[in-house]
Amino acid sequence: MNDVHRLYRVVYIHENSGWRVRAANGAFASATYPSHEQAVAYAKELARGHGWARIVVHREDGTVGRDFVLGSDRRERVVGGRDLRVVRHSWS
Repeated sequence: MNDVHRLYRVVYIHENSGWRVRAANGAFASATYPSHEQAVAYAKELARGHGWARIVVHREDGTVGRDFVLGSDRRERVVGGRDLRVVRHSWS
């Protein structure tokens, strides 16, 4: 799992009452999706285009809900050994 090429975050945007996919470096933000499931599906689609990618899915309150690596074989691998404490995002 050391070959993670990208990191995507699925975050809730309070101003739009919707979900966005963001690249870790903040250079990319998707359109706003009305449902959490649609945003996660889009993040998975992006990840598959890069071989391996890590996806961190936040809840509406900003805490981490899921943290996994998605490989080109389309299998999800949970990132183990991480303390999934409260992680707040500061973007909108």
